[in-house]
Amino acid sequence: MKNVEYKYFECSCSSPDHTIRFVYFPEDDTIGTDLYLDVQLNQTYSVFKRIWLAIKYVFGYTKKYGHWDCTIINPEDYDDLLWMIKRARMDHKQHMRKVIKEKYGKATKNK
Repeated sequence: MKNVEYKYFECSCSSPDHTIRFVYFPEDDTIGTDLYLDVQLNQTYSVFKRIWLAIKYVFGYTKKYGHWDCTIINPEDYDDLLWMIKRARMDHKQHMRKVIKEKYGKATKNK
């Protein structure tokens, strides 16, 4: 992949466990543009808690809503986040125009 871009956003509380990562893959010949959001849910437990969780896992216990955490984006990062989303949106539109043009030939006029 060429020109893959990464942008990290730290939580306002400055905890590294609340860091989120956006990964932007510009247009590729085989696929369109992709914007990924990575969230790491780090939980450090004592050895006894880990054993208890392992036992529950073996017997099929799962949390109803999965594992969640939150990140509060710093106001200083709003422009970077908005820029990344706008760029992904713009590149996606360009990719779709290219796909439509290749599939249907010249662009058709709306009547």
